[in-house]
Amino acid sequence: GSILLRTSDVAFPGAVDAAQLYQQSCAKAGIKIEIKREPGDGYWSEVWNKQPFSLSYWGGRPTQGQMYSTGYLSTADWNDTRFKRPEFDKMLYAARAELDQARRKA
Repeated sequence: GSILLRTSDVAFPGAVDAAQLYQQSCAKAGIKIEIKREPGDGYWSEVWNKQPFSLSYWGGRPTQGQMYSTGYLSTADWNDTRFKRPEFDKMLYAARAELDQARRKA
């Protein structure tokens, strides 16, 4: 069978093209990707973070801590990968609480 990948023009500029490139890359590994182009209206409320596999774009965040807290913390609302690791959460909280700049950069 194939894996359904949902995308939309509103996901990010070039999202539909990116889905097609991903599809082509997966095909080389024998993985069949079916692309469903969703309408822009409702993509963020009905598709992204609700359907099993959809495209989104994570632009830069001011700090790594903010990026990890927004997208990978077990309790994050925008954890669209459903990544949940208590040990990661614990390390993230510890890193965010670290005040020593030398240790933060390490």
